[in-house]
Amino acid sequence: STVWKQYRYGGIHGVFNPVTRLIEWEHVFQTGVYGVFNPKLNIFEWKKFYKGGVHGIHNPSIGTIEWQASCHSVFVIL
Repeated sequence: STVWKQYRYGGIHGVFNPVTRLIEWEHVFQTGVYGVFNPKLNIFEWKKFYKGGVHGIHNPSIGTIEWQASCHSVFVIL
């Protein structure tokens, strides 16, 4: 699985689900997140179950995908 570090608290990891064709995220505080690629915006859009949305944009300067939550926290791939 891909391991993600959350800056503010806890952590999340992502696993691809071949049945739903989604990358599913399980938060340490049981906040589920799933992602769908948006080809128009060229980003992965994440729907968090109860704290707003999250989107990811590739940052070529540091070679990571950075995640920005609508409420708080930023996720960076390790």
